[in-house]
Amino acid sequence: MKVKSLEQFGEQRFVRTLFELKDHPTIYNTRNQEWFEHLIVNWDDTDKYKKWFFLMDKEELVAFATIQEYYSGCYRMLTRLYITRKYRRFTQTREDKWMSPSMRILRKQLDYIDERYRTIFVSMQDVRRRSAAERYLHKLEWLTADKWTLHPDMMQTCGNARNKECWQNIIYNGEAPHLNYMSTGTWKRLH
Repeated sequence: MKVKSLEQFGEQRFVRTLFELKDHPTIYNTRNQEWFEHLIVNWDDTDKYKKWFFLMDKEELVAFATIQEYYSGCYRMLTRLYITRKYRRFTQTREDKWMSPSMRILRKQLDYIDERYRTIFVSMQDVRRRSAAERYLHKLEWLTADKWTLHPDMMQTCGNARNKECWQNIIYNGEAPHLNYMSTGTWKRLH
């Protein structure tokens, strides 16, 4: 498998892929359905999406993701991560040493950022996925040989504070992100 840039993958191919994902929803894509529509219009917003990465198995698309800059020196890695059904795993073991699609892309994203950050983070939706976030933290530490932290609260990753999906589990390296937060207990009460 190899990670390609947007230029190597092709802008037209990416837009066609986004339309295909939007127009042919499956049970495995329904949670992300609305952001395919958003990306069709905004994928080339370089103020929001710094660089796109595409994991390929020869010419077959395995996964894609981007880097999102929240403020100077703070980057959300694996933003808009999409893994095709064929390559998706639905469980993750505690001592996982498998180079998953997300780990392969993240390695290239870290090379791209090249330590020009104060904070990098990845996120997971839903407070019920805290245990999955803890397992992912271990995998990040295994990949990077560096210390990562799961923030104790849910943090706001998008503009609509009333949307429960804007509040996510954050696993970060470096400084804690300067984002709005609420306790997991408050999140459960509200949602």
